[in-house]
Amino acid sequence: MDKLSYTLAAKQFQKVLKKTTHFVPAMIGHATALERLGRPADLPASACAYAAAAAAVVAQGDNGAGPASPRGEGGMGEAILRRAMQVAAGAPRGSPGETEAREEAWRGVAAAGHT
Repeated sequence: MDKLSYTLAAKQFQKVLKKTTHFVPAMIGHATALERLGRPADLPASACAYAAAAAAVVAQGDNGAGPASPRGEGGMGEAILRRAMQVAAGAPRGSPGETEAREEAWRGVAAAGHT
């Protein structure tokens, strides 16, 4: 992503995730690449990807301790889930397709919040 080729980066992270589905750095990289593409249509998928990364962090044993979370004791998982909520809030709304995608983003965030 150093060269600002977010389309290529998203594809490469997707390849990594096909081999190792819960590799958190690739999950976060994929979500970030989708977000930085700058296309409103990609924001719901980015929010869901961040939420899935947060769920993976929790499932892998994030104990919530440490300086990663200034607001609570959720550690890295909480920080990633907060980013998922910020991205979902910025997803487009208006047309029926956009509204459906936005709702899907919030469902993904909500599911991760219950892990």
